[in-house]
Amino acid sequence: MGIRAGTAPHRAQTPSWSLHRVLSYLTFEGVPLEVCHLLQKALFLLALATGYRASQLAALTRHTAFSSVTPNLTSLTISPSPAFLAKNEQADDRIGPLAVPSFLRDGNFHPLCPVHAFVAYVEASRGASPDHLFYNSRSGNPLFPRSIARLLCRVIENGDPGHAPRAHSVRGVATSLAFLRTHSVERVRDLGGWASTSSFRTRYLFHSLSPTPCVAMGTPPSIPQGPRGRHMGGRGRPKRKGRVI
Repeated sequence: MGIRAGTAPHRAQTPSWSLHRVLSYLTFEGVPLEVCHLLQKALFLLALATGYRASQLAALTRHTAFSSVTPNLTSLTISPSPAFLAKNEQADDRIGPLAVPSFLRDGNFHPLCPVHAFVAYVEASRGASPDHLFYNSRSGNPLFPRSIARLLCRVIENGDPGHAPRAHSVRGVATSLAFLRTHSVERVRDLGGWASTSSFRTRYLFHSLSPTPCVAMGTPPSIPQGPRGRHMGGRGRPKRKGRVI
């Protein structure tokens, strides 16, 4: 009896751009910070810290009911507007808010702390409507998914030019780092809002990422004991300045 050759499982291809170089760019060392820099920093670090799609990032607001920072800035609890339904999300089965921890070094905020980046950007653009989080720093118009994706790609190009990046690869990097830190594919499935683990395994899981100093999908660079960076109810319980935008 003949043996039918099986199809080799698909493996997601690790992005060619360097996360370390992009994060180094986002420290903006020696650069006088303007709102455009704070926007780039907050957007990219929150994209990593949440693992959200561009559509979810565009649905974030400044309303404290959906973007709440603890008084001592140790964490940010965040979720898109309730009027927004993410892919695979149902009205009666919502993805819960995500607790994003601060990133500290020697008791101080690390330059790549997403909570501090969020607070700094909101303070610098405090005249904006609370109905959106991210705004074009020139026009003052809210950033919608396509603009969010373009800006993520621009940040990557500014930090590591010449790789024709895809914005969705940031979600793959965030979810892969979270898995490599927790070794729980079920946890990443729930946080990412996938119906099954197969989508994450075949389309997003990058096996060759190195340890990176950033918060990724609610997980700090070094996982402490205890349930940090998890959903709070709902599904998943358990240098150069760069171009101005």
